[in-house]
Amino acid sequence: MFASKYNPVTGKNEWIVTNKDYDDMETDLSQEFSRSHYGDMVHDTERNGKYYYGLRWAICHWESKGVEPLVLDIGTGTGLLAMMAGRWGATNIAACEVLSPMVKIAKEVVKVNGYDKVIKIINKRSTELTVGLGKNRCG
Repeated sequence: MFASKYNPVTGKNEWIVTNKDYDDMETDLSQEFSRSHYGDMVHDTERNGKYYYGLRWAICHWESKGVEPLVLDIGTGTGLLAMMAGRWGATNIAACEVLSPMVKIAKEVVKVNGYDKVIKIINKRSTELTVGLGKNRCG
């Protein structure tokens, strides 16, 4: 297994080989999050603003046609985009994430923000999901 580790001598993150299974490591998830690229995406207001209004348009468009939107957030990370969809009224939201530590974070963030009834966090690769017409959920 590879893990990213900060090298204080070079000032860069480097990949190291570890014998530990990443999903089984006892780690402080907040530290893992802060060392990852997720923080940059969460704080990218321009990017997030475009997604926010794009989701509004798509959700309102389908609802105006009498169609309940099914939102699929691939690589959900913290669940931010899925929660944006929930804020615009989507009630059928699936969010997949392959990294188990991020799944734990996303579930907690979604719950704390009150979206746990409309967002289903799925610990799978997007290529392992089954999505189709007539299905109420991805899985």
